[in-house]
Amino acid sequence: MAMRWNPRRGGDGFFGPEGSAEEGFLDDRESADFSDLTLIFRMPDRSLRRVIERMDMETLSLALRDADQGIVERVLKNVSVRTSVSLTAEMEAGHLAGPDDTAEARAYLVRMILSMEKSGEVSLDGPEGDPVPPIDPDLKRMAGSFAQEETGPERAVRMMIALAARAHGHGLISLEPVLESVPEGILATGIRALVDQIPVEEIETVIGRQIDSCLYAYERNNDIVMEGILSIAEGWGEDRTRQRLVSFLPEGEADFQKLPEIRMTPSVQSANDLILACCRLAEQIRREGFDELEAEIPEAGDPLLRRSLKWLCDGYHIGEVERMLRRRTKTRADRERRKLEILLEGLILIREGSESAHIQESLEGFLEDEA
Repeated sequence: MAMRWNPRRGGDGFFGPEGSAEEGFLDDRESADFSDLTLIFRMPDRSLRRVIERMDMETLSLALRDADQGIVERVLKNVSVRTSVSLTAEMEAGHLAGPDDTAEARAYLVRMILSMEKSGEVSLDGPEGDPVPPIDPDLKRMAGSFAQEETGPERAVRMMIALAARAHGHGLISLEPVLESVPEGILATGIRALVDQIPVEEIETVIGRQIDSCLYAYERNNDIVMEGILSIAEGWGEDRTRQRLVSFLPEGEADFQKLPEIRMTPSVQSANDLILACCRLAEQIRREGFDELEAEIPEAGDPLLRRSLKWLCDGYHIGEVERMLRRRTKTRADRERRKLEILLEGLILIREGSESAHIQESLEGFLEDEA
């Protein structure tokens, strides 16, 4: 957890996350020069990254004000691009802090380094170079396919454990290359929050809201498929099917009419795509009958839609298809909820710096609950 520096009125102390004075940093190091940031030059990059991850960014920027340019550059190369920009801006602004505030923040940073060195968390014995290794191909595949239907809770746990091991071994910044394999979405937002060292509370709030939105959209799309399949089975044409399905869009028919000229949010776009697919199939089957349906199954993008079409081709009665769909949609929604809960818990534990073994045990508990 990042440690926040706060000057008391009267300027007499440093505080941790609960507001209690930080004690026991030095013990036998009372002679240390707490204004000397050259310790940073002695640290391997991996150790420096661990120190940075424990610091509040406001405190760090204040400690680096007017510091040797080489020290500043050393710190900035071990944070993400966005964090580097933010730190530089804060250093220049200074938030009206005076020299005493800078000295106190700098002393806090030095105390943090010495405390972590004493506990064995970091080393002050180079070498400086500590390149981040390439991404493991398996991690790249898991991250790239996280949003797909085939990725269930079990694979989500394996992915989060792999991310945690990489972050623990090489720092949060080592997760930045993973973003190259991840499409925009909730996982990309979470990894970016780790790389930018967003506080745990903000991660929990932002990702929690995205999870709620994602699950709402997921369940809505399931409903669209169910109603679309019923329209197809009942022999409805394109117009009646569209009227039935646009009710699931935020603005109804108005949203549907915006296509393809207006770019929608991914959530609304996915719903529109399903409606278009169902309308096209309904009209084709109304004209040509079910004999042509099987050839259309591979073209249906949504897995639930493909499976439902296959049931119709196999001769299941519409009542049977509806019952199987309801069971299937509930199972899908439960698995997706579990997967996203694993993601949020994993992000929080990684940001808090938990040990990999603890993260693995915590996340595998979700699988035991599922069983």
